[in-house]
Amino acid sequence: MWLERIKGLKPGNNYIRVHLVKPDSKRILQHIPIGAFGGWLLAVHPPTGIVFNAGFLVYQLSQDWKLKGSISVKDIMGWLIGLGAFAGVWHSLAP
Repeated sequence: MWLERIKGLKPGNNYIRVHLVKPDSKRILQHIPIGAFGGWLLAVHPPTGIVFNAGFLVYQLSQDWKLKGSISVKDIMGWLIGLGAFAGVWHSLAP
């Protein structure tokens, strides 16, 4: 295994964990599709998109309020990235 040769790691070593993506980045990446779906809903059927996106924000803010110090900010950031990416693609493809 290439990782063993590079760092001298042995199989079954639980003390060293290799993350290709940082845990915070995983939360952001998980919520990008939700933002893109929310953008698509806004484009196809605006009332449904507004309800979906408002519901997502209310859920994230209530989760942050209940858990005190949760990582809802990262979830909202991923959602906004997905929403913005979809809006950019949608706008560039519009006639």
